[in-house]
Amino acid sequence: ELSRIRGGQASGMAASPIRWIPPHSLFNHNSRCKILSSAGLLSGSALSRRRLSAPTSLHLRGGSQEHRGNCYYDVDGTLYHGTMGHCAWWFVGALPHPRQRAIKRFQICLTIPFIGILALFDEAKAARLLAGIILRGVTQQDASLASKIVASGIMSRAYPQVLEHLRAQQGAGRKVFLLSGNVEPMIESLAHDLGCSVIATRMEIKNGRYTGNVLGDVCVLERKRQKLLEHLPSNLKGSGLTLRGTTGVGNSMYDVPFLEEVSEAYVVRPGSRLRKIAERRGWKLDFARVKGVGAEDGKKKSGSFRSFFSRYSFELGVSIFWGAACGLLGITATPSASTAVGVNTVKQQTETN
Repeated sequence: ELSRIRGGQASGMAASPIRWIPPHSLFNHNSRCKILSSAGLLSGSALSRRRLSAPTSLHLRGGSQEHRGNCYYDVDGTLYHGTMGHCAWWFVGALPHPRQRAIKRFQICLTIPFIGILALFDEAKAARLLAGIILRGVTQQDASLASKIVASGIMSRAYPQVLEHLRAQQGAGRKVFLLSGNVEPMIESLAHDLGCSVIATRMEIKNGRYTGNVLGDVCVLERKRQKLLEHLPSNLKGSGLTLRGTTGVGNSMYDVPFLEEVSEAYVVRPGSRLRKIAERRGWKLDFARVKGVGAEDGKKKSGSFRSFFSRYSFELGVSIFWGAACGLLGITATPSASTAVGVNTVKQQTETN
């Protein structure tokens, strides 16, 4: 419109005073009509009849608006109250072959205490070890069926406020991605049910079966941030505006690197350390005390011990079970004092004879 105004003035049209209009006002219907009216291009009934529509997307230098409006959600501990250990138990319990199901459940019970401890120091190694146990030798068809049970388990423990936020973003026309350190075969059905795409840890497949080996790195910490950046199209990389308008939702310190890249970050039930980082960096704490899981007093901060127990309740429960079982075995295996005396008496009589 401004070029037409200038062209009209150059051809002899009566000059109209042109004042500075902020750029964002050009996308407002009333402001555009006022500009055209002051330039003599609209008047009277034409001003009330003419309808001008704002552009559907604003293109900035560096790429399109579409990829700067994506939303990225972590899964474990963010969408639902649980960890990858819960998903593994649901997944293995849904395998169709009883022998395979029994063996893998025994392996999980045997190793989950060590995996839980390892996760405190290196979550990537813990996730790699657990993924190898549950997926080794499983066919793609069986994994697809078991993934549906995992999706049902996650939805039964989901945070309603976080799911409501996710669906609101989808209703606004934004693309939603599940960016998780969990493995793709376990959360693919969840992504399908929610209408999302998956960016997660990929597993190796040979002859239609999972080998238990991870392709590349586990999607946590810096690797999660790299996957977020790799997901962007090539024309947006390195522009400085690539992540403008994106939203990220996480729940642990392992999500901090990717939350630093988005322009709007949310944290779900953060521990004391993550809460301090969120407050310092201006991240939103709308889900700090989600309904149905958090304490009654929403203003009270969760301590590190409470956060640890809440996050690793499944691993701690299995560890306590195995500790009690080993203690009982130790008690029953230890000979009593009377038994020891009887054995010594028999030895002495044997030597005398």
